[in-house]
Amino acid sequence: MGVAAAFPKPFCSLTEDSYGFRRASQPYNDGTIATFARRFGRPKLKIRVNPETRLIEHVEVLRNSTCGSVAHAAKGMVGLSADEADTKAGLILHHYPCLCSMNQEWLDDSLHDTLMHASGYIMNEEVAEQVKPYKIPPQYLTPEGHVEDKQGH
Repeated sequence: MGVAAAFPKPFCSLTEDSYGFRRASQPYNDGTIATFARRFGRPKLKIRVNPETRLIEHVEVLRNSTCGSVAHAAKGMVGLSADEADTKAGLILHHYPCLCSMNQEWLDDSLHDTLMHASGYIMNEEVAEQVKPYKIPPQYLTPEGHVEDKQGH
């Protein structure tokens, strides 16, 4: 028939050239779908973090989800610390009436979860990349008297 189609699961995994979650990602090549995916699909944000306070000052939505949950989450992220933003973004997204299912299914060959959780993971991944330079690295405790050998053990 010559009609291109893409069936992303979850829908917010759609980009200009692929869809699907992690290892289940599928490439496609269609200009009409790609044009749509420039505006709607996988979250694409521009996050401004204050380098002194490490708080999110502004979030610009470059690509929204079709249901609007990404725009909702962007508003809720303003004021969050860079240290917590990448884990809270997906939770904020879920407080919007996300259209993803809560039925568990195989999302790829090793992940059995819900589409709603996958949408949260996708949002968290987008935010994590942008706040990474502003996060405080985790600190680990070393027991008193512990001496590392030359191999770091």
